[in-house]
Amino acid sequence: MRHLIKFLLLYVLLASSSAHALPNFKKLYDTGWVEAETIRLGYVTSFCVFQSLNGQIEGYHFRQAPTYIVTEKNYHTYVTLQRISPIALGWFTYAGYKTDKFTSWEKIRILLGGAFLARNFFEWNYKWNRYNNPFDYSPERNRHALVGVKLEGGKFVDFYIGTGHFTGPLVDVSFALIGTILLSFTPKNLK
Repeated sequence: MRHLIKFLLLYVLLASSSAHALPNFKKLYDTGWVEAETIRLGYVTSFCVFQSLNGQIEGYHFRQAPTYIVTEKNYHTYVTLQRISPIALGWFTYAGYKTDKFTSWEKIRILLGGAFLARNFFEWNYKWNRYNNPFDYSPERNRHALVGVKLEGGKFVDFYIGTGHFTGPLVDVSFALIGTILLSFTPKNLK
């Protein structure tokens, strides 16, 4: 019975909005109505949320002890959010690509600046979930702080750079500083 009520409620909502569906649907792909600052902040925010959820889920998957945020009791809630959060990121990335409110160089700065900030959100949430401390810079827990890819024996493999009590915060501050500098411009249309 509950499923029938949910279905009927969904049907009524969709049927009542069908007269307005086509003009509203056009707003999904014709993003000219979105303000430049909304695109910029929406992209950065959605990227940081997406990477925060990725860090939480990674911390859960690579645990050797109980985790502190994502647990067996709420795993599916977090993984569902992780799976749907790229929708917002993709839409804001698309809106940024389509807009003529930014120059090509400004678009690149927004993309890179958001990526630099989102990297930290991943790291901090990973550590928060695994160790209950987003700023744990102990060398034993940061052996894989920076991950890269190299060619070895004709195959791509991971390589890692570890950090410690001094270099860990230095890396995080560097990513945050570079991301902030890249995002701290004021295009002509945001003045």
